[in-house]
Amino acid sequence: MIVIKDLKNQSYKNLAVALGNFDGVHIAHQEIIKTCINYAKNHNIQSAVITFTPHPREVMNPSAKHESLITSEQKLELFERLGIDIVYLINFTPDFATMPANEFISRILVQTLQVKHVITGYNFLFGKNRRGNANLLSESAKHYNFSYQQICKISYNYHDISSSNIKMLMKLGAFGIVNKLLGREYSISGNVVEGNKRARMLGFPTANIPLNQELFYPLYGVYLVKVEIEGKELYGIANIGLRPTFSEIEPVLEVHIFDFNNNVYEKQLKIKFLHFIRPERKFRCIDDLKTQVTSDIQGAKYALKNLPGSCI
Repeated sequence: MIVIKDLKNQSYKNLAVALGNFDGVHIAHQEIIKTCINYAKNHNIQSAVITFTPHPREVMNPSAKHESLITSEQKLELFERLGIDIVYLINFTPDFATMPANEFISRILVQTLQVKHVITGYNFLFGKNRRGNANLLSESAKHYNFSYQQICKISYNYHDISSSNIKMLMKLGAFGIVNKLLGREYSISGNVVEGNKRARMLGFPTANIPLNQELFYPLYGVYLVKVEIEGKELYGIANIGLRPTFSEIEPVLEVHIFDFNNNVYEKQLKIKFLHFIRPERKFRCIDDLKTQVTSDIQGAKYALKNLPGSCI
């Protein structure tokens, strides 16, 4: 997969293009991208995604905090896994935000990329004041001799598939549904840092992963997780949050891997969230915490035995 950040230095033409922000790359986004890829293969042309960084909301409303579901690196990894040929990662600046929608179509889609086919979701808006929509793209397609396709709204078991709805479900700990809507297990990746070794003294050694404050995170609490490390998949429990028993102020992800005691400092881990165990809470004493962690492990192992098949 080729990633292009400067449209001035690109030479690819006659493309099938999926256009969108794709925050989360959930199954509705995947439907758009897969449709683009299939069209490209059927017409012997290359497939491309046009997306934006930072998220347009950060530029248009800088005072409001926007927390993404995934990092830009994770987004590119998912695009590549789906099979996209080219990704145009457009720097969304205040100047770019003033570009009228019809100019975006004529200058970028038509003149620069010479698109053959454009695909968007049902509610995608673009251009200055978000005036660009499906109607404008449909009319422009006739004028500039490319084709346009809008993917209809899809749902899963009566759940709307959107990044905002997924975030709401994450705050409820509803990962059975979250992972279905994402089309994969929700995950957090990072390098293990050295902690204060409190958990090891309790008899439950943990790997500590710092959190990216620009991302959205689930309800603070304890979860059954799957851990990817050095090509292996192991299971364990994770606590994400502030560790209120110890009056911490910075959130962290702590992972205890079942039946595992290897040194993992500075190693890369990918933590996949499978099942919510309980919310985070403060304990009166260390013994109470130790008793609860023992119960959490038992509950997680029971949940693991009864877990449905893994996500696609």
